[in-house]
Amino acid sequence: MDIKYPITGEEVAKMAGCWDMYMTSQQKDILNELTPETIAHGEFPVRALLYNSVYYPASAFDGGVIRDCNVNRKDWEVLSFVYVDYMATERDLSETDMPRGYRVLGKRRLTETELVPNGWTPQIPPHFNMERYRDRVSHFANRRPFATWMVFERLPEFGEDHGPKRFSLLYLCADGVATYQALYWTHGVHPHAIAIIQPGTGFGGNWTDFFKKDDPFYWTVSHNAAGMPDYVYCGYWSQNRATSPSDTPDHIHFDWPDYTYAQPAVGYPQREVFLYKKEAVEG
Repeated sequence: MDIKYPITGEEVAKMAGCWDMYMTSQQKDILNELTPETIAHGEFPVRALLYNSVYYPASAFDGGVIRDCNVNRKDWEVLSFVYVDYMATERDLSETDMPRGYRVLGKRRLTETELVPNGWTPQIPPHFNMERYRDRVSHFANRRPFATWMVFERLPEFGEDHGPKRFSLLYLCADGVATYQALYWTHGVHPHAIAIIQPGTGFGGNWTDFFKKDDPFYWTVSHNAAGMPDYVYCGYWSQNRATSPSDTPDHIHFDWPDYTYAQPAVGYPQREVFLYKKEAVEG
């Protein structure tokens, strides 16, 4: 093995086969050491926060994924969430109810350079329909793109069963396909899970179908050199549909290869949200 010195702790962890453990520890340490001042003025630890995150395009302000990870999937050790929605406004975000049992330790408006320090070059996916893209996005041309980073801290009256001591939320008014490339491709990581819940297909304003393997979002996720997410949340908010809540995902037209139905997402009472798991690769 050709080793060049000095080597980083991350490189040592990779060689020792404990990279996941190392990155999880690093992320937790970074969050626990933050103060309101360092959140507002310090270096933004973008790559550390993308590791083991949950990526949620067309998210609106749905807190169900955060609740499900914090309470029901503690073994995932997810401490970072990336929400993306080009219909969002900063005012909407500021008026949204915060997660129960948490306070905002600090927040900050980020620049594009802080998110992608070395820049990035978008890759146009196959089956990209420019006319449809322009038509859908033009309806939201009055939205000002923004990126807001928020760190939440658990209130002292709530215990560990309520969720982690701290977690991060990165919220962007941006396109879900392009943002995935800009963040995960550029920084060489993949999220632990992706959430595709009420993604706005059809009359909802989305220019593509996140559920479909032949559409640009799947192509973007599957062509990330760092790999694919381990899980995908899929479903709808049942109160917005004509059907009643279901215990099976038969009506969800999710056709990504190598993902199989795992279980209902129990963090979504009265909703039709299901969890799919990536099949292990034999070799």
